Amino acid sequence: MPGATYQLFHTMSHGLRWAGVPSLQWVADAAFIATSDETQIDWDRLIDLADLLGRGTVIRQGLEFISGELGVDVPDAARRPVTPIPRIERREAWFLSHVGPNSRIGGLPDRWYFYRRVSSRLDNVAGPRGFWHYLRWRWAPHGSLLRTLYAKISERIAAHAEDGRTRT
Repeated sequence: MPGATYQLFHTMSHGLRWAGVPSLQWVADAAFIATSDETQIDWDRLIDLADLLGRGTVIRQGLEFISGELGVDVPDAARRPVTPIPRIERREAWFLSHVGPNSRIGGLPDRWYFYRRVSSRLDNVAGPRGFWHYLRWRWAPHGSLLRTLYAKISERIAAHAEDGRTRT
């Protein structure tokens, strides 16, 4: 079972994701984990983990919320950014708070931010080609949907080319 520090990170990281209908269950869970007598939160480790995984802004906002609204004793150092917030993390926070992943442009920006966050931790180049491979894996892990899509596109191209030859 993960330690209390990791449980709190996991609860807040998932609980503070954008949703059409927000859930407040994370608030109760986070407050319980942080105030339980049997648990000991390593606040420095929590913030280091959040910064390492690109969730520093989200975790700090969650800590500020449970501290201010529920009176959970959270050290000031854990609530304030120690280093400047990375630009990609600021953009993701802005996008999710102003637009949301279910906008007219779909969930692609949300997926892009997730991909950038994860791939940068794996020493991969977070570029368009890698993103395309990530989307192929995400949407069609076994390739069946993608193969079907390619087959349909190929059929239409072939039919269009055949129509062009018969008309001339």
